[in-house]
Amino acid sequence: MKATLLSLPECQGIGNTETEAIEALDQILQARLVKARIVTLEIEALKTENLWIQKILG
Repeated sequence: MKATLLSLPECQGIGNTETEAIEALDQILQARLVKARIVTLEIEALKTENLWIQKILG
């Protein structure tokens, strides 16, 4: 049996039963989370003119 995390298809747990496959996947995810970190990014919004407002204000 194989258990796959849909959002991370490269993460797969394999076992003889569904329960073993899910437990194997859980172990893989736990190992990945130990290395995880949160990063904050600031993304500047594009400055575009709103054409609808231009038409109204004319």
